[in-house]
Amino acid sequence: MRENHFIWFITSSVLGVLFIIWASIAPSLPLVPGDIWMLIPGIILVVIGLLGIFDSMVSDRVFLKYLSKMENERISLTNLSIDLNIEISDLRELLLTLRSQGKLKVFFDEKTGEIVSSKLYQGIICSFCGEPQSAEQFCSFCGTEKLEE
Repeated sequence: MRENHFIWFITSSVLGVLFIIWASIAPSLPLVPGDIWMLIPGIILVVIGLLGIFDSMVSDRVFLKYLSKMENERISLTNLSIDLNIEISDLRELLLTLRSQGKLKVFFDEKTGEIVSSKLYQGIICSFCGEPQSAEQFCSFCGTEKLEE
């Protein structure tokens, strides 16, 4: 879903730039329809697109900062969604996206369903995503090869 938002905001920005170019070319060429007033929707589309892109970047940073400053190293999804005012489905998607990018090193506790910091885990964890590793050669979440001790 986050990729769809990026696609829409990038498309909006590109269309805005095209409107701006069209509005700046149209008055000087008699065969090209249009007017200088097309600058207004072009500028609006560019601003909406850029605000959407920057909003997702800011929300990622706020989420990472919140998790890095947690007092206890365990938190449930419902408490986290209430604290950050994010729906649980969007929160799961954000968690998985940031883990797959290597920006967040947490894992889900199988018994309680809580988000647990990789600092608490005593065994071997993946160096990229923070998932606890079993005896296999590769991480079950991101596919990173296990480092030899």
